[in-house]
This record gives sequence, C-alpha cells and structure tokens, in this order.
Amino acid sequence: MESEIKKYNLAGKAKVFLELINLHKGNGLRMKDIASSLDINPSVLSSLSRTVLPCLLELCSKGEFEETYADQAFDMVNNLSKAKILAKMDDYIDRLKSLDPKENYVRNDVFKAFRDVIGESYGYLEEHLMGLYRCYTLSSVDFRIKEEPLLIAPDTANRIVQVHKGNKHSVFPLKGIVFLNGSHTVNMHLHDADDSFQESAMIQLIQPFVRNPKILRGIYLTLSYSRHPIARRIVLYRTSTDCTLSAFEEVETTYHDKEEPGGVMKEIHDYLHDPKGVIECLPVLRPSFDETDLIAESKMLEIS
Repeated sequence: MESEIKKYNLAGKAKVFLELINLHKGNGLRMKDIASSLDINPSVLSSLSRTVLPCLLELCSKGEFEETYADQAFDMVNNLSKAKILAKMDDYIDRLKSLDPKENYVRNDVFKAFRDVIGESYGYLEEHLMGLYRCYTLSSVDFRIKEEPLLIAPDTANRIVQVHKGNKHSVFPLKGIVFLNGSHTVNMHLHDADDSFQESAMIQLIQPFVRNPKILRGIYLTLSYSRHPIARRIVLYRTSTDCTLSAFEEVETTYHDKEEPGGVMKEIHDYLHDPKGVIECLPVLRPSFDETDLIAESKMLEIS
C-alpha cells in the first residue's frame, strides 16, 4: 500500500507539473519566464519537462511501483539533483498555479496575432516547402562552408510549420517556426534546440513562386563567435520530401575548405564566398557609444 501511495503521489505531481507548464506555454509564456518564476535555470526546466518527468510518468504507468523509477528518470540528464527537485516539487506546483495569465494579456494578444499569421502560412508551406534540405552557410571563423541538415516539417496538431537546423551532429542545433511575410519572404525564427534561449537566429528566404523548388536562398542573421551580429547568405538545397525527424537526425554536418570545396556545387560555393555576402558588426576598442564608434568600425572593416 505504501508503494502504491508513493507511486500515485509521484506520478500525480509530475502530471500536474507538466500540465501547468503546457498551460502557461499555451498562454504565451516563454520557458525562460516560467523558469524565472520557479527560480531555476531554463536548462534545468527544459530537462525536467522534456526528459525527466515524461520518463518518470512512463515508468510509473507500467503498474507496480519501483523505488528505482525516480533514479532511472533523473539519470537521463546530468544537470539535475533528484533530492532537490523532488523536495521542491510542491513549491514549484504552487508557484505555477499562482501565475496569473491576465498579467500577460499584452503578450497573449501579440502571441495570438502571431499565431494567426503562422496559421495563414500553413497551407502554402505544407504544399510547397516541406522536406529535408542541405543547408549551406559560411563559417564566421575560418570561412569554410558549413553543410548541415535542415528540416521543414508540419505540426499538424497545432497547424504550424516547424524548422530544425542542425541535429545531434551539430555544435549549435536550433529549432523554430516558419511563416510567410506577406507574399515576398519565407521567415524562420530559431532558438536553441534545448529551449535555453542562449542562442537565436533568423533566416529570411526569397519566397519561391514555383512548386517544389530545388533551391532556396536568402539571408541568415545570427551572432558571430565574438557575440556580435553577423548576416550571411544562406542556401537550402532540397534532398527529400521526407519530413521525419529520424531521417533528419542521421545526416552528418560537414565543413568544406575554400580551396577544396568537395561535394559543394560550384555555383553554391562561389555564391557564398562572394565578399559582398557577409555583413558583420565588429567590436570597437573602448567604445563611446556615439558617432565616433561608427567611424572606428568602418576603419576596422577596411582593414579586415
């Protein structure tokens, strides 16, 4: 009987916690904001809600409760303390219940408008752009061409289109959403695949007016390794209409030297290596944050 009580107490708390997280996300709250309300790191909340608690619920659903279930679930990640999390679970649930959605009405209104735009884009994107792509960009460190997988796939339950750039083989895998900006550009807003929001990027592509285009091109805006904004050309080459994550996860990330482009198409190689294809903000020594910084950066650009 005692084990049965523990089972349902533990599983019940995990279920309530996840339901509250999904409720607040649906109301427009970011994981970063939810984590702040719980006084925990966003990466901890991500591990807890995406890996540990779902695993714990699955184990508890098998029937007879085992004392090792919590250990098995927490062993799947290395940034959580089982004792600390379980001791604070009641407090976390109380805090989540006390979060008032009405306090976020401005964000909710913006979120709803944004969702409307995303929903209106769904039909076109589903028909024309879904699939697996090779994504080509220029590395900001050594100017090699980076080739990694990019997946545009439907989320049919929510009628939105997702994008995954880079996978387990990539240094900084990103994920996000895809939508149309009027009838001119395809927009992709991306952030870290682990929802920690330490990295973010935006891709704007020229919207194709043909069915099933082979190549998409546009601008990739992100941060350089010096943590300054950098805009580069990007090329997407469609390899398959397969929208499954399993196919996407198997594709390796490779780098191609300028002198030895390897398997990169010559047209793509030349297009990305065009000197006009990169715009970068450079750090200024002892910046004064006035017009003199503009002159100093311009001089640095002439030298670089």
